Amino acid sequence: MLLLSLYAYNTHNLAHAQYFTGTVAQSLGGSGRAAAEEGEETFLNPAALAHSADYTADFVYGDDGRFRDQSGYFWAVSFTDNNPDVMVPGALQFVKKLRSFSGLPDVEETFWQVSMGNFYREHLAIGLSVYRLQLDVAQSEDHVFWDGVLGVHYNPIPDYAVAVVFYNVIGTPEAVPVHLKQPQKVMLGNSYLVSDFVRVRFDIGRQVQLNPDTKWEVQTGFESFLNDFSILRFGYHSDPIRDLEGVSAGISFNGPRLKADYTFVKNTKADGGQLHSIDLRIPF
Repeated sequence: MLLLSLYAYNTHNLAHAQYFTGTVAQSLGGSGRAAAEEGEETFLNPAALAHSADYTADFVYGDDGRFRDQSGYFWAVSFTDNNPDVMVPGALQFVKKLRSFSGLPDVEETFWQVSMGNFYREHLAIGLSVYRLQLDVAQSEDHVFWDGVLGVHYNPIPDYAVAVVFYNVIGTPEAVPVHLKQPQKVMLGNSYLVSDFVRVRFDIGRQVQLNPDTKWEVQTGFESFLNDFSILRFGYHSDPIRDLEGVSAGISFNGPRLKADYTFVKNTKADGGQLHSIDLRIPF
């Protein structure tokens, strides 16, 4: 029992409540629950689907080595449909991760998610995501479980929006190792359009589970349009549970039919802790 307690204490900070964050959000400190970025919005808040373009395809690849005790690679695809003819806007997402841990078996992860979101009344949207996560643990027991995400998005004026998102509403089964769990988490997001060229995001929240000291997570960032086709982004992310103090920067090509993004994140609390992520977004 003592060994199990020590194991839980040393690995609970490896668990992550929100499964995937896209390239644009990473450049803005992970913030964006109240935004509506084409292609990746449903990973943060399914209610943002109400603001999506008619059709969007998003392709992401990244190398994540931000944390002392883990590293890995990921790729993801997302397809969104908000055509006027559909009854409810929806999205399908797929994520593949390969993660390595210090002193623990490697894990290959397969994530499928279906999302829906629409306006409940004027300016107020609600959304739901249902996901399936398969964890193939090297030389150990594999795990498969289902869970979901609930989101609300409210934009009372064109320049400002606020959102609330509840991640992993069911909770991870007890049999899943602590470092692979998806803890329940609640996040509050804000997005403000300062001018036609500057946008600011600020998100704050905390894990409901695996957070005995009630630590809070803060994510913020701003983006500036350099010209009609270029966007520069900077962000900050503080997550004391995961020992993360991250600063980030990103740049985008913002074409009318093709958008490409690159993000770099540095965890100042980990030697060499970095994330590189690129994506290709196609709204049509």
